[in-house]
Amino acid sequence: MKVAFDKHRDIWGPLFTAHIRNWAETVFRPADVMIANGQLSQEEWGDAPIPVEPVGGTSFSEKGIRLHKLRQLPADYERVRYFDFAAAEYEMGVHEYKAYIIKHAFPVLERYLMPGSRVMDCACGPGYEAIALSMMVAESEVVAVDLSTEMIRLACHNAKEHGRHNMSFYQADARNLPGALKNKFDAVYCQLSCSYFDDLSRVATCMFDALHNSGFVFLTEPYPTTPNSLSINFAKAANPWFERLYDKEELQAIFTDAGFKKYYWKEILPGIGLSIISKQ
Repeated sequence: MKVAFDKHRDIWGPLFTAHIRNWAETVFRPADVMIANGQLSQEEWGDAPIPVEPVGGTSFSEKGIRLHKLRQLPADYERVRYFDFAAAEYEMGVHEYKAYIIKHAFPVLERYLMPGSRVMDCACGPGYEAIALSMMVAESEVVAVDLSTEMIRLACHNAKEHGRHNMSFYQADARNLPGALKNKFDAVYCQLSCSYFDDLSRVATCMFDALHNSGFVFLTEPYPTTPNSLSINFAKAANPWFERLYDKEELQAIFTDAGFKKYYWKEILPGIGLSIISKQ
């Protein structure tokens, strides 16, 4: 809820949203056509890991969609306050941008996620990726996690609006996941969020702990390019808690230090990479 004028929220936020929408129209749309026609080469780095049979489970959603809210917010909750302020606007503003990412990331995920896979969507935002994942793993479930009170509430609402039943929602800090979520998942998905974590190493360790022994992490993130680097000023102006962009070598080092064994990266759209990180 707005309580006073804020330059980040009221000026730079709408400008950054307009920038994102323009990027979807002028960069992703033509790239989408070129990829479909085989006219755009896409870089790959490392060896793609081999899919494994899931453990699965439905215990989180067996009583229907539930929202588990934090009893006490972390001391530095201010870091996500702008997502509370702009949840509805964010949902509308980035929808087309994220739709292109889903279109090009999810066919890769389909090699690894089976109907019985249990998935966590970490920093789920309005929840559309989590909803799409829940359709992919229809025999198991998706647990969507976000620290922002308004984002996780909106995600839960959207799941109900889409008639999804194999989902559950946790308001939780990615740096300190609840014990109930440890060693429970075949995969963790995280999209456009690493740049906002102040301690990505700690998040990587929490993801490691959330997975079964043979689990995977999927990250879809912008990486440092000249156009992306120029966009950083917009991002920081809209949300001063924006941290930085990570290249594939940095992500590999961070997740290897957290205990992961294999790292594969693929460019899926100009400036957007998909990392597949294997625990085994």
